[in-house]
Amino acid sequence: MRKLLLPILLTIAMMPAGCAVISPTTPQQPPTAYIDSISPSAALAGEPITFIGHGTDPNGTIAAHRWRSSLDGEFSVLDKFSKTTLSEGNHTIYYKVQNAYGLWSSEVYQRVTITPAGNLKPVIKAFDTDTKSIIIGKSATLNWNVTGATSVSISPDIGNVASTGTRIVSPTSTTIYTLTATNTVGTISAELQVLVGAIPQSKLELYSIAAEEGYVRSGGIVGPEVIVGENPSNFSVQGFLSFDISMVPPEASIESVSLDITNSNISGDPFTTMGLLSIYNHQYGVLQSKNFVVGPGLNPLAQLYSMPYQPTESPALLNAVKTQILEKQTRFQIRLQFSKLPSYAPSYGRGPLNYLEVPKGKAKLIVQYK
Repeated sequence: MRKLLLPILLTIAMMPAGCAVISPTTPQQPPTAYIDSISPSAALAGEPITFIGHGTDPNGTIAAHRWRSSLDGEFSVLDKFSKTTLSEGNHTIYYKVQNAYGLWSSEVYQRVTITPAGNLKPVIKAFDTDTKSIIIGKSATLNWNVTGATSVSISPDIGNVASTGTRIVSPTSTTIYTLTATNTVGTISAELQVLVGAIPQSKLELYSIAAEEGYVRSGGIVGPEVIVGENPSNFSVQGFLSFDISMVPPEASIESVSLDITNSNISGDPFTTMGLLSIYNHQYGVLQSKNFVVGPGLNPLAQLYSMPYQPTESPALLNAVKTQILEKQTRFQIRLQFSKLPSYAPSYGRGPLNYLEVPKGKAKLIVQYK
């Protein structure tokens, strides 16, 4: 055994000082290429096509890009770009990347078809609007994109247009717009509808202001009840109603105004014995004795021949409310007064009193507007 170990020990002793054992190096790995998108994958000659690709490398960074076509050869060294000059035909597009060590990836590929522009009908890529419905007086914006056409038009009321564009339209009724594109091969069209609705109406029901209404009888006595006709002492009585119209928007277009006193209580037969119930425009402010009017008034807003069973409206009532709003007034006030017939004679206790009473704070002024 000693004889065997001696040569080994001698060999180790003879090795020069400072030497180390070197491990084998790991070979560099090539990068990997990816085609993110080629859009569109089918196009007419001359149309732009966008190419996007990227690469990954486990050992470093991507230093170079190469795109090539099976028909046109190498055509770009960028990772992202657009191209309009691919030749007509069926292309196989190859893409590869190189890392910082000079290694190239394997090629990846996608297919693209370029069709002669003159061999196909036009293509309507888009025909749309920013809104499908409007109200009268508002607008919608049409937008379109057409390729391969020698002539493009939109009907109704527009005519010839560019291949790509926008147009503001304000139809007064629901309209179907037709886009027509033509070239030497043929014609293609697309339609879209813009719905037009009426301006929505809003309605306010304004109840009378109890603290501002009441009656005034002949002789100048003011009372809190809203009575019109005759009182127990056989004096003529006129009723007054007040409404807060400040809630009506000043820019509103008022369509109708009606007065609802259908919940009134009636005593006797005032319409037979006293005649018409007239409604007058009477902006009295604070109710006072001087607000009693002797004799029939002029230009009533409306006249009732019998107990009202539905709200009362008239052009004069509508205009009176409009005027108050136009003048930026916050109140609309009216006077109720029977126009006594020549044959009228006070009851003097011979029967029920003849009058109409409106429950306090329960009369309604109904305003509809746009």
